[in-house]
Amino acid sequence: MHSKDVIHFLPKKGFWYDVLYSWSLHNFTPKTKKYEIMNSIIWYNSEITVMGKPLVSKKCIEHNVFYVGDFIKNERYVMTYEEFNEKHGRFLDFLEFYGIIMAIPATMKNTIRSTESDMDIPISNYQRMFQTCLSSRYYYNESIKNENVLQKVKTRWENTFELTMESKFFSKLYTRIKVITLSTKLRSFLYSLLHQATVTNVQLFKWKIKPTDKCTFCNVESESILHLFWECQTARHIWNCVIQWYNQKTGQTVHLNSKKVLFCNPHSNALHCLNTICLITLQYIYASRCLGHFPNFGHLRSKILDAQSLEKYIAVKNEKLKKHELKWKGF
Repeated sequence: MHSKDVIHFLPKKGFWYDVLYSWSLHNFTPKTKKYEIMNSIIWYNSEITVMGKPLVSKKCIEHNVFYVGDFIKNERYVMTYEEFNEKHGRFLDFLEFYGIIMAIPATMKNTIRSTESDMDIPISNYQRMFQTCLSSRYYYNESIKNENVLQKVKTRWENTFELTMESKFFSKLYTRIKVITLSTKLRSFLYSLLHQATVTNVQLFKWKIKPTDKCTFCNVESESILHLFWECQTARHIWNCVIQWYNQKTGQTVHLNSKKVLFCNPHSNALHCLNTICLITLQYIYASRCLGHFPNFGHLRSKILDAQSLEKYIAVKNEKLKKHELKWKGF
């Protein structure tokens, strides 16, 4: 969608208007090649309009008709009303169908009709997702195969810690997510954190939602991910309490640093309770920040013990109590 058309679908003032406007401003490019036109989503498309406004058909969306190619036969000719009904089903009336056909510009139709087929160019998994019934797990697995995704994450963290890291290290981090905790809420949080997708005041200030980028707790430094979860004095106090409590319970001496904390990797064994405690602490600090409350160790300790009790209940149910007791030894 062109940025000028955003106003037709969202109020001019508002966060989502600014997001969609900025995205459209930098990503809109007219389609000139046949495969680009055929794989273009027809709805909310600034090149396919009626009286200057982009089209949208809820009936077509409900029946998985998204692309210009869905109205083309033999990769060259526009379908008739009967041909469309035979392929997709009868859910549009005659006027609705030809209204959509007439909205497709003649230049697009001529390009499709006059050029040789180049449709062997693969479409993305995200385009294919709208036309298949595959599960979200399939698309997640396809996404993590893309090395560029891990490379981007790796680069972000290298800039955060100002050091070089191995790619294998990041691959292992993602496989540990399911092992560290049974909670889907904590897994989701850790996944977002590893992608640096947890929103802080630095981003909110850039988006003009917050008047300042200062830390919610100390109100002195910019609220980066590193500062919020480790460098802030409020966060450091919580971590010191956690370490002292853990050492007393287990009789061990544990030392944490920012890298171990933010990657939830204080212990090499992913099943170790220290990793779970670390993750619960991170989520608690972020939840406190979002609610505007100062974190309290007594409250955090209760959350950790509740998580332990829940895991014990699941372990008993699944006849894995010994494994649970080994994980939470000392608690």
